[in-house]
This record gives sequence, C-alpha cells and structure tokens, in this order.
Amino acid sequence: MSDQPLSFEQSLQQLQALVEEMEQAQLPLEELLNKYESGLGLLKKCEETLNQAQHKLETIHQQLESK
Repeated sequence: MSDQPLSFEQSLQQLQALVEEMEQAQLPLEELLNKYESGLGLLKKCEETLNQAQHKLETIHQQLESK
C-alpha cells in the first residue's frame, strides 16, 4: 500500500464504494461499524478539501475584484 495521501477523487470514489457496499450487503454489525467509521474519515477529508478549494476561489475572486 502506498504512503501517498489519497486525492479528492480517490477519497470520493472510495466513499461511494463504501456506501454502496453498506447499502447492498448484509454485513455483520462490527464490519458495518468499521466501514461506517472509515466512511466518516473519508467524508471529513473530502469536506476539508472542498472547504480549502472554496476558500481559494473566494480569495481569487476578491483579488480580481480589487483590481
């Protein structure tokens, strides 16, 4: 396994796969909880990345308006 952090797209793809698996599979409770916890971590990473992108876009927009 690589030590490289996942990109936003990879994180989102893994999150979607987890959700689909949890919705379709009859998983034991402990496995379901583990997948849920993993999904929360991926969701947090995606939200942080989106917040950073939004902040960057707002900064660029403000710079353009001040010219």
